Amino acid sequence: MIKHLTIYENCSLGGIISVIRERMRVLQPRGLEEYFYFMRDRGGVASLQAEGARHTFLGHLGIDNNIYNLVKSEEIPCVTLFSHFHLARNLKREGLKVYLELHDCPPATVAPVGALKGFFDKVVVPSAWSRDWVNAEAGIPPQDIEIVPNFINTDIFYSEQRTPLSTSHPRPMLWVGRLDERKNWRDAVYIASLLKKRGLRVRPVFVLSLRYEDEYVHDFMDQIALLGIDEDVRVYYNLSQADLAGMMRDFAHQGGCFLSTARLESFGLGIVEALACGLPVVASAVGAVPEHVVHGDSGYLFAFGERVAAADLVEECLFVRKSRERVLAGMKHLALDAKRSEAVEQLVRMFSAGSGGLSDAPLDLPGATIAQVG
Repeated sequence: MIKHLTIYENCSLGGIISVIRERMRVLQPRGLEEYFYFMRDRGGVASLQAEGARHTFLGHLGIDNNIYNLVKSEEIPCVTLFSHFHLARNLKREGLKVYLELHDCPPATVAPVGALKGFFDKVVVPSAWSRDWVNAEAGIPPQDIEIVPNFINTDIFYSEQRTPLSTSHPRPMLWVGRLDERKNWRDAVYIASLLKKRGLRVRPVFVLSLRYEDEYVHDFMDQIALLGIDEDVRVYYNLSQADLAGMMRDFAHQGGCFLSTARLESFGLGIVEALACGLPVVASAVGAVPEHVVHGDSGYLFAFGERVAAADLVEECLFVRKSRERVLAGMKHLALDAKRSEAVEQLVRMFSAGSGGLSDAPLDLPGATIAQVG
């Protein structure tokens, strides 16, 4: 049995939690005993427990002491930090195997990792682009960076390859993500307004996560009203993976597309999920996105911030039959999950390499209660 602890800020339904959940699902049969420590539950804990998570903890104040006591009492030899990287210092001093995993790569997140050299075993990233970025921004040598590609649950995200509808109907344009500046939702709603001004029958659909951030939701609603598309836009919150995948397959059948306007993508998980469901992608060519999509062959790419160009490509994808057929044909040759088995073996090797124990001396840190969920 391999004991491993994952630490992350928010436990939501999508994003990094999708990656964590799928890893747990495929590694459990290999003998992984996974422990989770989150600062907040944003709807994701139940989804982890549904996949068999047995050790899920929530806490915030006194996190250093809580984590120390947890790894000591459960004799956990290996920890992955998706956030709170400062914990690496004490954990490594106590002889644990420590991995720092970076999926969100703005400079403010990456740069401090460079100060932790010597207190981690590897920095883990999901793409070649992320490796080069971390090397440049944090000064971490490439040999200290492990690329572990994200992989999706192909029992959920798959293509039905139904015959597209031929009748006239509004074509759905799907955008999925958080309401933050990095996902760049403002460009997405502006693109939707451009398509409406052109008189095109397009139905913009936004699937938003973290609805609890009411101020962002109000900003979003105000913006679509100002652009005159509030009666056209459909909004959904915190959909499950199964519901999102079903929506993607339906939209593929209806001749729709997936729009990504992000300013930075360390991997592009939503793009891979859409492609797996047979839904063509129109995306900003940022970060690791070009590792999945070849413009004009398996999708459509535009320079970040080029909203008119993005609207042109959405129009081409939805309404130019030959272009869409060419891209759909190219999508069939994508090996979206080809590195899955390789990634699983990487994780097994990394997590099983943990060794060493913890001393009996308590840390001189403020304490707090730690609550196990479920």
